[in-house]
Amino acid sequence: MDAYSKYLSNALNKYKIHVSSYHGNAGDELIIKATFKIIKNLDNNFINANCNEADIILIPGGNFSMWQIFYNKIYDYITNYNAKLIIGPSTFHGNFTDWRNLLINNTSRFEALFPRDKISHDNLLELNLYEVYIKQVCDSAFTLRSSNLVKSLKNISESKYNLVVLRNDHESLNLINTNDIKFRNKITRKFYRSLNKRIIKKRIKKLNIKDPLVKDVVHLNFSEFCDYIAKSKCIYTDRLHVTILGLMLNKKVYILKTNYDKISNALEGNISENEEKLLYFE
Repeated sequence: MDAYSKYLSNALNKYKIHVSSYHGNAGDELIIKATFKIIKNLDNNFINANCNEADIILIPGGNFSMWQIFYNKIYDYITNYNAKLIIGPSTFHGNFTDWRNLLINNTSRFEALFPRDKISHDNLLELNLYEVYIKQVCDSAFTLRSSNLVKSLKNISESKYNLVVLRNDHESLNLINTNDIKFRNKITRKFYRSLNKRIIKKRIKKLNIKDPLVKDVVHLNFSEFCDYIAKSKCIYTDRLHVTILGLMLNKKVYILKTNYDKISNALEGNISENEEKLLYFE
């Protein structure tokens, strides 16, 4: 049993737990499905407690430190509920939100934090959150390797197209170091995304892929997201959960750079030898 499962197992024996849901993309849904799989494996009779009755609110994980919508969700839990918080495997990086001060100023409200890469782990240790349990673990989605979901997708797997999935947001590789700029203004974001569209087109052209299918599939519903990945021949992407699902379905994955090494950091030490053979880096 890995450290994250072991911690949740102890928590399930002691506390009423509410597993948070949040509006994200299909990659976030992969995390949520994996979280419920972990919990059901630990306690098949688990009932998701109401927020008002819960002792613990579990945020399944992701990248709340770089997304204001997720930051706001955690702030809402701190402000409006009495439960302590556990943040599942996540990235803790950058200055896009004020996540450091949120943790420092509300240390007593956090039970445990689980960074999913070494840099995030080091960033948390720098905050001196002595009351909080901090442990580096792998992204929850990796626990779906032997799941019915992955088995069913392998059954429909094909090799139809070269799928290109590139993000257009402040995590993209771009000409601006957005780790040090707060892109909260709508006009600024609109200008940035317009600029980044041109960069994306140049990147795709430079890759020289024959007949690429270019689609940021994480913004589709979960079923469509899975279907596109399952039916791809190989995948070119700068998205972590497209990478993880692609590897679990034995697809060749070409990892393209983001504005920091999110994917390579999260994969380090967490993929099998066979999965490593399917990986290529820009």
